[in-house]
Amino acid sequence: MVLRCSIFLLASDVGGESLDLFSVGFSAPDLALSEATAAYPNSPFGGFYNPATLPMMPPFSVYSFQGKVAETVDLFAMTTLFSLWNQPVSLTWVQIQAGNIPLVSSENVGGNVDIDPDGFSHYGANGVLLATRMGLSRDWTLGVSVLGYMKSLAAVSAASAQGYSVTPGIAGVLDSHWTVGMYFRNLLSSESWGTGYRSQFIPEWHTGVSYRYDFVTLLGEWIMLPKSSYSGYGRAGIQLALGDILFLRGGYQNSHVNAGLGLHMGPVSVDYVFVGSSETRFGESSRFSIGVTL
Repeated sequence: MVLRCSIFLLASDVGGESLDLFSVGFSAPDLALSEATAAYPNSPFGGFYNPATLPMMPPFSVYSFQGKVAETVDLFAMTTLFSLWNQPVSLTWVQIQAGNIPLVSSENVGGNVDIDPDGFSHYGANGVLLATRMGLSRDWTLGVSVLGYMKSLAAVSAASAQGYSVTPGIAGVLDSHWTVGMYFRNLLSSESWGTGYRSQFIPEWHTGVSYRYDFVTLLGEWIMLPKSSYSGYGRAGIQLALGDILFLRGGYQNSHVNAGLGLHMGPVSVDYVFVGSSETRFGESSRFSIGVTL
């Protein structure tokens, strides 16, 4: 994950998970599907997951996302989707702000040993994500996304870093019902801390399938984690589209359930998700996305 070396929160606060620009999720529709979106076709948020699933010729659209976790962590993202030289482009700004969070004694932030394990700090991360895709054939597309980011811990010496991550993906339409896709998150990456510490991140292999029949879409995804001897875990999601106006969504991963709904009225879309909690996830939270197509 992009912020693998970043600060961790205590389990009693938000489940012990890293404040990672990828792991927190910045799209209400995709979070409602438990992010099982490696093969979700024509996704306006595909740049954050599998860039090969971006719409091929999108109209100019703007999406805003906001959420809050455990009363201490604020999440925000702004995505623009447009065509440039007949190619789709997704440009996203993402931000995490966490106030007065506890430090964990086992965490060595960028090689920094000047950390009070009983102390507290303010954490901030900002990133810009650029993604596009191109057609390989009538049914197959290739995409790539590049994330550049900065992060810091207040009042901790040299606890600031900057880095990048490159994620390629591929997606293919098998027939009118089935779509497959895969992407390699963090295939290329680098992170540099103020202490001089440098690191790279182990890629994750996401592969998935989607099936759509009438108003029902079923999604499944498997994530391989090389760092864990190639073990992994699965995700699943379901979406019901009622007249392309009302969308009911649900998903499951890592022993927690997410659920949400979307209301699309002409050029305006409003989406909501309730994110469940488990021992390895953030605490329960509500997130919102608002979109406008011009």
